[in-house]
Amino acid sequence: MKKLNLSFLSIVSFFLQQLLSWDECQIILDKYCQDLELPNTAESLVNILKNCLSKTGEKVDFKYPQNATLIK
Repeated sequence: MKKLNLSFLSIVSFFLQQLLSWDECQIILDKYCQDLELPNTAESLVNILKNCLSKTGEKVDFKYPQNATLIK
């Protein structure tokens, strides 16, 4: 059991060492968001995600009556 715990702790430790600080993230944030075609502000990103979720919900709602596996 100790070997498993040490392995797990080693993996977590390695993972944590790979993380960037917020200052390091801010340096590359604009380019990263541009590469992913995402806005670089929280407000804009949330608005896009809300819009996407709403559109998906509308599609699901529209197709719901034709989905025999959901209607019994």
